[in-house]
Amino acid sequence: RSIMVLNLSKNSLGDRGLSNLSLGLQSNVTLNTLDISCNNIGSGSSVETNCCGNTSTPNTSSTTKQSEWIVNFSNFLKVHKKIRHINIADNLFSYKDVELICESFYSSTCQLESFNISSNPIGDLGMELLSLTLGSTNNALPNLNSLKLTSINMGFHGIHSLANAFRCKGLSNVTILWIDNNPN
Repeated sequence: RSIMVLNLSKNSLGDRGLSNLSLGLQSNVTLNTLDISCNNIGSGSSVETNCCGNTSTPNTSSTTKQSEWIVNFSNFLKVHKKIRHINIADNLFSYKDVELICESFYSSTCQLESFNISSNPIGDLGMELLSLTLGSTNNALPNLNSLKLTSINMGFHGIHSLANAFRCKGLSNVTILWIDNNPN
């Protein structure tokens, strides 16, 4: 037997914990739901207090190459195409982290249906990278029907990128879209 649903929300995993989890679950082929929300994960640009009330100083030790934790997580997602629901809300994922996550979605076998990236400081640049994936001509996420983008510090350029993704019909199956609380 293997794990199908894994909820590790509010556990203070941090970058190292996610890296170890990603490596440890490589052989699990049945996982379809992953919730790692509210775990102080990510390389966000400053000290953050997320909605869970945790204050964290993100890992800024490497600015020129991606940190091991996000590379391991991205590789994990590339291998586990049966994951249907991913919740990474309330962490410190930055636009650089989103770039690697998006790369892991490009596969004809990707079955992702819901993605919650709310309350991560991805900003306009992160939203542009995500929109490129969502609106790609090869439709990287054909089954995506729920997308939550609450409080991601998205401004005009991010909204514009999202609108372009809808125009490209990359988001034609999305029936639930949350883009609230983005005051920029």
